[in-house]
Amino acid sequence: MGAMNEFKVLDPNGHTRTTWDTGSPEEVETARRIFNDLMNRGYRAFRVDGGAGESVPQSAFDPKDKETLLVPPIQTG
Repeated sequence: MGAMNEFKVLDPNGHTRTTWDTGSPEEVETARRIFNDLMNRGYRAFRVDGGAGESVPQSAFDPKDKETLLVPPIQTG
């Protein structure tokens, strides 16, 4: 069993988590598909650097990232 990694998708109810085991190609591919779908819908991704409490913009899925935050597009009106 590999490491468990996750991304959190901000939504109206707080956030939704997606986790995957880096040792499972099927789980990694499912997470990649979800990530890419959200990015295609205008979400922005940020890798969370746990120790420093900082986030780094991300444009591609990296299954080795421990924690990623996905933020929906901001709509103005």
